[in-house]
Amino acid sequence: MNKIGPLTFSKSGLAIFLVKVVLLFGAFYYLIKTGLLDLNKVMLLFQRPEVTIGLLLVMLIPVAGFNVLRWQLLLRTLEFRVPFRRVYAISSISLFFATFLPGTVASDPLKMLYLVRQSPGASKSKLGASLIVDRVMGLSGMLFLPIVAWLIRPELFSSPAMQSLLFMVLALSIGVAGFLGWVVLHIPEHRDPFIKLCRALPLSNFTLKVYRAFKSYQGHYKVFLLAFVYSLLLHLSMIFIYLVLTLGLVTDVFSSVALLMIVPLGELAVALPVAPVGIGVGHAAFESLYSIAQIPSGANVFNLYTVLRIISSLSGGFVYFFYRSRGEGRKMLEDLSEVSEMEKILH
Repeated sequence: MNKIGPLTFSKSGLAIFLVKVVLLFGAFYYLIKTGLLDLNKVMLLFQRPEVTIGLLLVMLIPVAGFNVLRWQLLLRTLEFRVPFRRVYAISSISLFFATFLPGTVASDPLKMLYLVRQSPGASKSKLGASLIVDRVMGLSGMLFLPIVAWLIRPELFSSPAMQSLLFMVLALSIGVAGFLGWVVLHIPEHRDPFIKLCRALPLSNFTLKVYRAFKSYQGHYKVFLLAFVYSLLLHLSMIFIYLVLTLGLVTDVFSSVALLMIVPLGELAVALPVAPVGIGVGHAAFESLYSIAQIPSGANVFNLYTVLRIISSLSGGFVYFFYRSRGEGRKMLEDLSEVSEMEKILH
């Protein structure tokens, strides 16, 4: 194991990081060489500091806030009583290290590590279930907005490319709805077919434990509805940021409704763990999605958003050092080799 201050990471993790760096520079080189990305556009953020500060506040308050409220709600449903301030701190610190630490640490395993350390004896399977359900709830809000765009402006989906995207969204929506519907559906254990299936699978005790953790949410329809509302508000806040950035770069008339499709699908591509904060993958995805919607400068808009995302992620570093100065941060991050155990639970 190698160390960075109180942190640890493996040689395999370092290798993954180096591969990501190579892919990152390769993506940047391609985008700049083909003229899809203009780094000079970043200066727009400094020419209008009042707009930049306002967008950063949107990221730190509604975007981060609704994300925290959703997870706190799901934790509270499983009887994990964690104050909003603490959940916000855990989320921001996890995002900071997932963004800036060399390619080995994901945000969700870090969140689990923090909560397990602060709640000795807590069920890791239930914590893992809360994080996975939280991700799926976020995905549900993400997939709902393109459908809204289709209902408002069906002509936007007249091209074959847009129709293919719409088909993908509808297919994913059915899958997500099916998962959430089954989780929340109240079925007695002796009549649950998945209980019998879990008992027949290898590692049946572990499989049953994980499945029962998910079914801890059964009957909590109102919780899922409220979590879905939080997801919608979160994604609408993100779309507002993209709208402001697009208006700053694009002089042509465009349909703002198209962003209801572009931003969720682009962010879905960014979620792939290929490069830090989706650099490279996100540029290509947003350039393609903007082009499909006949809007220019997709890669440049995403580039500005990425800069804002990185700056806002720095706040987690300040929160970490605040807790560390109080003697809590060191306990939270004494040995990140434990993250590998959390990753096994989440995957």
